[in-house]
Amino acid sequence: MNDNLMENLNKEQLDAVTHKEGPVLIVAGAGTGKTSVITQRIAYIIEQNWAKPEEILALTFTEKAAGEMEERVDRLLPMGYLDLWISTFHSFGERILKEYGTEIGLPSDAKLLNEFEQWVLIKKNLDKFNLDYYRPLGNPTKFIQALVKHFSRLKDEDISPAQYLAYAEDLRQNLDTMLSGAKKKRGTKVRNNITLANYCNSQGEFDAEIAEQEVLRINEVANAYSIYQQLLLDNNALDFGDLINYSLKLFRERPRILEKYRQQFKYILLDEFQDTNWAQYELIKLLAAPKNNLVVVGDDDQSIYKFRGASVSNILQFKKDFPKAKEIVLVKNYRSRQNLLDLSYRFIQLNNPNRLECKLNSGKTKNNCLDKKLIAQNKGEGVIEVIEGEDVQDETRKIISKIEEIKEKNKEVSWNDFGILVRANDSAREICARLDKAGLPYIFLASRGLYVKPIIIDVISYFKLLDNYHESIALYRVLNLPVFNFSHKEIVDFNYIAYKKAWSLFSALNSLHGKMGIEVQAKVDRLLQLIERHTALVKIKTVGEIYLSFLNDSGYLELLTRQDEKDSQESIGYLNQFLKRIQKFEAASDDKSVR
Repeated sequence: MNDNLMENLNKEQLDAVTHKEGPVLIVAGAGTGKTSVITQRIAYIIEQNWAKPEEILALTFTEKAAGEMEERVDRLLPMGYLDLWISTFHSFGERILKEYGTEIGLPSDAKLLNEFEQWVLIKKNLDKFNLDYYRPLGNPTKFIQALVKHFSRLKDEDISPAQYLAYAEDLRQNLDTMLSGAKKKRGTKVRNNITLANYCNSQGEFDAEIAEQEVLRINEVANAYSIYQQLLLDNNALDFGDLINYSLKLFRERPRILEKYRQQFKYILLDEFQDTNWAQYELIKLLAAPKNNLVVVGDDDQSIYKFRGASVSNILQFKKDFPKAKEIVLVKNYRSRQNLLDLSYRFIQLNNPNRLECKLNSGKTKNNCLDKKLIAQNKGEGVIEVIEGEDVQDETRKIISKIEEIKEKNKEVSWNDFGILVRANDSAREICARLDKAGLPYIFLASRGLYVKPIIIDVISYFKLLDNYHESIALYRVLNLPVFNFSHKEIVDFNYIAYKKAWSLFSALNSLHGKMGIEVQAKVDRLLQLIERHTALVKIKTVGEIYLSFLNDSGYLELLTRQDEKDSQESIGYLNQFLKRIQKFEAASDDKSVR
């Protein structure tokens, strides 16, 4: 390893990199160089001949993070070091199961389903779930998304269908015992009985009806979970949770295979430990034992998967599981100025008492306390300015004005140097509209993903129109597409007629035939003919074929290729992603139509 790189490490980082044996907990605050510690530790282990590259396992949470880690390690090592096991948890599980999944009865070519494909599988087999409590009255798909999320959470917690069914059956038997043996009647006070209190009304009184409904609900969900898991197997499929759970099952039931991997992985490193769920942590503990050369790096203040079962409890559990583990705290920050760090620290303390710092320091003297307060290594002060508006519109206007002001003062600043963070995607709409009006370039990075990209909304609006001509909102969106070249005034006029006559927008367009100028009439006729042609195709073509026909026949695709190169590539990239999802939908669904 390059000695200069080791020289650049501070004392705490150096301790983490050079630690040889036993478990280590690294609490690493933001900007403290945790990725450098992990990558340099991997390189150091190889350089010291403690282990070969293939004997080191490093796990993180995203493909991007895994790729970056592998690239950094590659730069640190001499040429020729291959076979590094740096991946996400799910990629690791998939790799294990592809090699040994047949040992527990899994097919070697099982298809991995994403969340949408899980939804489709349940929808196709909804009649097999015997739903009563959760029987949807109007919308047959109402509870599917909730079921998918619940099944995912169960797998995160390492709960199998058999365990859930056993739990549900125990509840049912307990209730029968309470109703028959204890002979509790409605109105009996049971506030001090924990078991009975689960079936109490708001006054703390046992209620047989509430109890029966709750037990019915849990038994129904447990049964649905079992049916869902069997459907996956019947369809030669796995979901993401299965990659971890079946890996656990493999190691628990096939000790020979577990021992093979224990012998192989002499060192295990786990990044973003605060975001691991219970099943993932159980998997790591199995692999690490008995030597437990395990390094976990985490910070509860940076947890982003708490809603999926990950939280500060992971780090607390690690300390219970490995009471003699070495603890290293990284607080030297190389990213920000001290005044920014101080303000952030005051903000994050609003999460007390649910933070690691607070939980571990309870009852300790000051000298023995965990201190996560970050110390800036960059001198000077960062600029902190509060911009307050009278309302959302005023606040948005001031944000845009501030950006323009900074850009004007500093000619070296590019638009890429600005970022606007919002609490929710809906909050961004006002800002995006203001940016559009000001003519400022921006990229909207919505966490909701592909389906909120304007170009995809355009296509889906056209699909809605083919399914129902009188979807006025969809037609309004289509009329605004630049490929049809309608002016703002023309669209306003169409809407005015529709509103005045209480017609749909489509009816208004048809009623105006012969009453418009030649140029406007030609544009309307072109659009209506396109809709008519594709409506005929909808009856015989798949959604993928209609999708491609619309992009080509309308001239939309050609228009995109004439845009600025960057914008064109981005738009076509979104369209390609959407096409792939359409193709997956067609492969998984018997009904491949636009509807």
